[in-house]
Amino acid sequence: MTNKLKTKEYQILVSDIEFRSERREVCLSVYEDLGYLIKLNDNKNQVIFGRRGSGKTHLLGSFVEYVNKEIKKDIAIYIDLKDIANEIVQEYTIDQKSYFYFWEFVEKIAVKLREEIINRLSMLKANSIKQKKLYKAIVLIDNLLTDISEEKFNTITGNFKNIENGSIKIDGFSDGGKRAKEKKQIKKKSTKDRFEEIIKISGTRYLFIAIDEWISFKPDMQPRFANMLNKAFINSKVIALKIGTIKYRTRFYLSKKNLGLELGSDIFSSIDLDINQMWERGVEKSIKFFSGILIKHLNYSIKKLKLKLDPYSKSKLNYLFASDKAFVELVKASEGIPRDFLNIFKRSYDYFLNDIKAKKITIRHIKSAVSDWYQDDKISALDSSSKVYKVLENLINNVIIQYKTKQFILPTEETANKEIQSLIDLRLLHLLKQGWSSKGTPGKRYNIISIDYGAFIAILETKIGKEVKQLWSGDDPLPEVNLRDIRRKEFSIKDTKIFKKSEREDLKTTKEQLILPLFKT
Repeated sequence: MTNKLKTKEYQILVSDIEFRSERREVCLSVYEDLGYLIKLNDNKNQVIFGRRGSGKTHLLGSFVEYVNKEIKKDIAIYIDLKDIANEIVQEYTIDQKSYFYFWEFVEKIAVKLREEIINRLSMLKANSIKQKKLYKAIVLIDNLLTDISEEKFNTITGNFKNIENGSIKIDGFSDGGKRAKEKKQIKKKSTKDRFEEIIKISGTRYLFIAIDEWISFKPDMQPRFANMLNKAFINSKVIALKIGTIKYRTRFYLSKKNLGLELGSDIFSSIDLDINQMWERGVEKSIKFFSGILIKHLNYSIKKLKLKLDPYSKSKLNYLFASDKAFVELVKASEGIPRDFLNIFKRSYDYFLNDIKAKKITIRHIKSAVSDWYQDDKISALDSSSKVYKVLENLINNVIIQYKTKQFILPTEETANKEIQSLIDLRLLHLLKQGWSSKGTPGKRYNIISIDYGAFIAILETKIGKEVKQLWSGDDPLPEVNLRDIRRKEFSIKDTKIFKKSEREDLKTTKEQLILPLFKT
């Protein structure tokens, strides 16, 4: 009898799962929310921290769809800063670049806002009051775009010259054969005032601007661009910025120059995807979150591809796996990263598919998939002669061999070390908890860090791996770890032999790096 999970339909279903949000046609229908959409749905300026694959783009895209799914009081637009960064000639000075970046950004806001308003017009009944308001808003947007294209603004960020609007044609809609025209003397000068006027005339309460890929700008550019956003938008009561970025590669503020966006004052960090989704902070919560992700992706593909398969539910999801422990192991292997979860699942299915005797996905298949993903996507990004690689190697030797675990504590100030930052950024290390205290050193603060699950799997067949192989047996899962058990398992980068004495003394974060409150104890 043919295994249903190995039929062509199931193969098509699994292969259709897309784990990069920017390639998806929709976001909200496959988004599993942990309460973030409600957190974002107010007029606060907010930052979403998260590493690659943690779900920043998916969250921002889902939030935009969430706000715009019905013709309500608010409008949300999505801006990818990669589109802006690639369009600036590299010979410009940093101040010139930031200036051009800003106006390119403003233009994209206007274009995206116009697109959303046109979309709403198409959904309204003809000659409605709301429709007339939206027509007026389009006239103002077109005037704004004209002024930007003709550079009718002063060199001071956000300021326009006084201009008188001309006649504007609104394309794509019939108004009884007449062109929509409006003349109005613009007395307000700032970018904020122009957008607030558009928002008011359109009958909208808030404009949410979802800004993704902040790190597309180089570190020296980021605070300057942030400063322009500060002057142009931060004081607005009806415009809210929602910025997605990677924590260790973000530089919003220069304290010495009082330049940029200050966390906790101008903009707030209320969502940290790196920590909130880690399984060590709550296995049951993680199981619920990732099962929801998988169910939604499977059901979306079934509907999109019109496959003759029944929709998935939590109970039916177990049909894919040999045991509950197998799915839990998949969750652990993902280390809180949705993109890794989906990729490991697809690779696990491929191993199952090629296993003639297998009837369902087992822990063995998952471990093989993890090993592939670790080698292909994570460790391959490191040069084996680099200090970053050697720090990881040192951690694997000391923490795994000595402590027989994957978690350890690191002094808080050392977590901002560039080698540790790189390993966290590459998802080879994972930050679990901040401000932890050790019994041996009362008053001193530590962060709890976990070595990637893939590092364990990858070393099992090595000489080192034989010493820790007792942690696994056949299809047994990785043992549960009590965070309280690692209080005395301290690791210090300054003790690492790969650094010269002078380099060890220089491992602490610089004052310039400390301006970002990355860790609150």
